[in-house]
Amino acid sequence: MSVVVEHLHRRFGMAAALHDVALVVERGEFVALLGPSGSGKTTLLRILAGLDRADAGTVRIDGQDMTDVPARGRRIGFVFQHYALFRHMSVFENVAFGLRVRPRPPAEAEISRRVMALLERVQIADLAKRRPDQISGGQRQRAALARALAIEPKLLLLDEPFGALDAEVRKGLRRWLRDLHRELGLTSIFVTHDQEEAMELADRVAVMRAGRIAQYDTPEVLMESPADSFIAGFLGETSRLQAEWDGARLHFTASPLPPLSAPSLRRHPGRPGAAWAFVRPHDWAVEAAGEEGNAVLRARHPVAQGIRLELALGGEVVEAELPTTSLQPGDRCQLRVLAARAYEAG
Repeated sequence: MSVVVEHLHRRFGMAAALHDVALVVERGEFVALLGPSGSGKTTLLRILAGLDRADAGTVRIDGQDMTDVPARGRRIGFVFQHYALFRHMSVFENVAFGLRVRPRPPAEAEISRRVMALLERVQIADLAKRRPDQISGGQRQRAALARALAIEPKLLLLDEPFGALDAEVRKGLRRWLRDLHRELGLTSIFVTHDQEEAMELADRVAVMRAGRIAQYDTPEVLMESPADSFIAGFLGETSRLQAEWDGARLHFTASPLPPLSAPSLRRHPGRPGAAWAFVRPHDWAVEAAGEEGNAVLRARHPVAQGIRLELALGGEVVEAELPTTSLQPGDRCQLRVLAARAYEAG
């Protein structure tokens, strides 16, 4: 099942929630809609589900124009951030609900068989008789996913599916959902503001900004080749520095750093002029120095890959990451950039 979105527009009063959005999701893909709050992610997902209507543009699912097809006619499974389970029903009854309200529901024996098979698949069959308030947040999200899958959807949509869960539960459920997606061969689209979640789960990621898709590509391409300065600053952890590009070297204009030659730039501006340079924490060289050092260590703290350093560099503050260091807060040090991505300012 494929999804094609063309020239989608949606306004709420004077505000444009979506502006000329185009998106293609191939059969069996797992696609993430990633972006800051207000970028249009959930609006796009709701239009795909038929829960909202675009002002202009088309949505085609498996080649069929869905403009006038109501939500219940689209065979789409939707998983909400806050589960949306019926509190007075058991887990079993929640999952069975979508089957029972069909115009021609299956026989009770078939409903029971399908519901229990789904609960087994999402690993909560032993909780079938409990109500949502009697199970954990992670278990409720599994129940919500089972309910979405019960109607055998052509497309699975998930809106911040793990946003209400704590970090450890979220991490385990991410792996589980990725494996389930591959096992079932679903076409899935999910909204998230969590970059790690998007990069871990998705085959492709659509980065959204102000109602538009700023870049749509694989996680690897997005991280290594951000299309513009917004994406470079939004994805991953970076320090943004003022600079000037002369066509051969990048000069740092607000920081006491040596210039960077073109071979050390993973991306350079197309033409000479003011620029922004983005440096990732692992792309700094940090050495102990005396009074001649160009930076002062403000703070340090452990991270998974070593030590994260917060450094005052002229009038700017940057973060560097080293496997280990003996530097302590207050020490002067010498910084230089090993590699950067640079974009035209403006």
